[in-house]
Amino acid sequence: MSLDVNSQSPVFDGLKVVELCQGMSGPLASQLFADNGADVVKIEPPRGDWARAMPGFRMWNRGKQGVALDLSTAEGRENALRLIDGADVLIESVRGGTKHALGLTPAELRERNPRLVHCTITGFGLAEKWEKLPSYEGVVAARIGRWMGADRLSGMSEVNRGPRPVFNITPFGSYGCACLVLVGVVGALRHAKKTGQGSHIDTSLLDGIAAATMRVPFRREGEKVAPVGETKDRSVLFRGINLAFLTAPCSDGRFIQMCARQPDHYKRWMKAIGLGHMLEDPRFANGPVGFKTIADVDEVEVHIREAMGKRTQAEWMELFAGEFDVGADPFLTPPEFLQMADMVDNGRVVEFDDPEVGRTTQVGPLALIEGVETTIGRPAPRLGEHQAMLDELAAAKGAAAPGAGATSRGAVPANRARPPLEGITVLEAAYFIAGPMGASVLAELGARVIKLEPLEGDPFRATLTEFAQMAHGKESIAVDLKHPQAKDLVERLIRKSDILLHSFRPGAPVRLGLDYETVHALNPGIVYLYAGSYGSKGPQARRPAFHSTPNALCGAGIIQAGEGNPPVDDSYPDPCSALGVAAALAIGLHARERTGVGQAIETTMLASTGYVHSDMIVQYPGRPAPMVPDRGQHGFHALYRLYPCASGWIFVAALQDKEWHALAKAVGHPEWIDDARYATRDLRFADTGLVTKLAEIFSGDDADSWAERLLAAGVPATRADENTFEEFLVENVPHYPMTHPVFGDYWRRGPVIRFDTCESAPIRGAPSLGDHTEALLTELGYSDEERAALIEAGAVKASQGGKA
Repeated sequence: MSLDVNSQSPVFDGLKVVELCQGMSGPLASQLFADNGADVVKIEPPRGDWARAMPGFRMWNRGKQGVALDLSTAEGRENALRLIDGADVLIESVRGGTKHALGLTPAELRERNPRLVHCTITGFGLAEKWEKLPSYEGVVAARIGRWMGADRLSGMSEVNRGPRPVFNITPFGSYGCACLVLVGVVGALRHAKKTGQGSHIDTSLLDGIAAATMRVPFRREGEKVAPVGETKDRSVLFRGINLAFLTAPCSDGRFIQMCARQPDHYKRWMKAIGLGHMLEDPRFANGPVGFKTIADVDEVEVHIREAMGKRTQAEWMELFAGEFDVGADPFLTPPEFLQMADMVDNGRVVEFDDPEVGRTTQVGPLALIEGVETTIGRPAPRLGEHQAMLDELAAAKGAAAPGAGATSRGAVPANRARPPLEGITVLEAAYFIAGPMGASVLAELGARVIKLEPLEGDPFRATLTEFAQMAHGKESIAVDLKHPQAKDLVERLIRKSDILLHSFRPGAPVRLGLDYETVHALNPGIVYLYAGSYGSKGPQARRPAFHSTPNALCGAGIIQAGEGNPPVDDSYPDPCSALGVAAALAIGLHARERTGVGQAIETTMLASTGYVHSDMIVQYPGRPAPMVPDRGQHGFHALYRLYPCASGWIFVAALQDKEWHALAKAVGHPEWIDDARYATRDLRFADTGLVTKLAEIFSGDDADSWAERLLAAGVPATRADENTFEEFLVENVPHYPMTHPVFGDYWRRGPVIRFDTCESAPIRGAPSLGDHTEALLTELGYSDEERAALIEAGAVKASQGGKA
């Protein structure tokens, strides 16, 4: 699969997008359109996007034109509406309690521009009880309980154990929401092409967090979330898994993130570090998931840590990546990440000049598409840089008043259309998370997803209801891809599919007949996506990767740990990579529908994670160092931080001047406003003494009282420990009770992208292994005798009646 030739025009060439957003989520979504050829105009308030102070702004807004408008004035609104009248897409993000940026409903905008795809991003989506809360990422994450229940696999440093919220640096919601926006807009454009009818779609930071989070079993007990049981056996299992993902210190003071989750990796690891003899002891032979006692795990960890401390990071990585083939990755810094050969060789690093900060180095395209140009290379606009375009637009419009020519075509049809991706068939040949979760997003919009599973099932089935969350609505066919009699079956499936998604490392697709050349010959119109880890090129193209890999390599593992703590693991790269897959598939579908030509696409876990942490990864001369949480992992600084109260915890996000002024008054210290120590944003963020003062003040009352008082004063703040993430979702947004013959009772979440013109896909549960094998064989034209012969030969496996 070659990705070097540029022959097609950019995917979104000719598409006009207007962005009315600040922060990360909306700008990142429209950046994905700009990167792929769309004409994006960013509308900012006269003071500018509040995120202009963030390094990530340079990436999230590259390739756009920018105008500054005061939307509180008639002139500013008229100019904004003129831009929207000529647009195909409007993306707006609105803060707490605000319905729409211009105060116009989707129906009113549709009257002006009947084909407009109008996307609204809110903080809490369908959790309307909380819609008035200011929608900073941290406020949303804290309110919904996303920071509760952290452990060694979700960003918690060992020094911070305990039943309290743990601050997480990862903007799950903003990144996740951006990917959902792109998928939703493509679905709405598809609907508009068919019907001539625009759509309003909505999603939220809450939806983005829900889509970007794994390890949420959502077990159901009646109408509630079932409590998590911690039996001894379960604790031993988790303790063994924690050992497999050990953060190992080396002799040079640097660390390696181990990824020895599979038994063969564990054995090779033990041999590589000189502890192979311990495998002769039955207490240690069956790690990491077959230990009998926690004491056994503790004992072997002591020996492993001692052994790992005898060589440098580089020396161990040479052994692990070479002779012993052990899953392991070095903890790197953001600049080191951008210098990795696996990033550079796979075309994921771009450099260009920015007139405000100089030469910038950024993460390149999220999706590489064979033979299709991207348009990355133009810097983010200076505030109001393209103001002249407004005069040109006014002249072109003449004296026509906004709203002239409105027609009844803008009305929403009485009967909503079928789901926007209905008629699209996805063939999923991917296991675990980073591929399958991407297909799940498309399934929620009506795509038919046929999951190719090995005869023993996707290994992630062992997680039970966690697997169910990424298998909803799919059809399962159990097939041995290596079996010679399965070849014809797979070819028939390829011919009837619109998308083939796989996550096999280079070499394996050729052996299985799933390489691009073979698939393209069978179905020239197919969208073919390789959901890679490191990428198809580079020194580690054939190495396995796990959720922990990108977290260690991008620098987040060091920063998330907190000041002075050893690096930590976190599990977000898997679901975030899956959302990158979903976005890439949407881009590929749009390209095919525009050109009629199939597409070959590649995503990588490394690139997706680079997008997640783009704010800390963008580099330029003199850029400020990434902010690091304190040792207790409470937050970045005094004004974006968790605080313990007399009872409970609150989170405060006073990033802008007006919010700082409101906070100073609310806590009884208005004199701070004129205090030279706090005169600027940077001074306030750097003053650790402010943390001590605020902590003492907040300890004087309970969290609910403080949250109410601060919000009333105009300070973004919320209680942070009232519920778990699962409890919040089930109690505040639509969830559907499901019962599975193997997994038991659990909750299924609702769609994370909503359309006013199209129905959602039917709410269905997760399939058992091989549930659809026989039905699919029949659909593909196999007779009763042929089906029986395939089953008898072991080429396929039929449903076991809920036993698998």
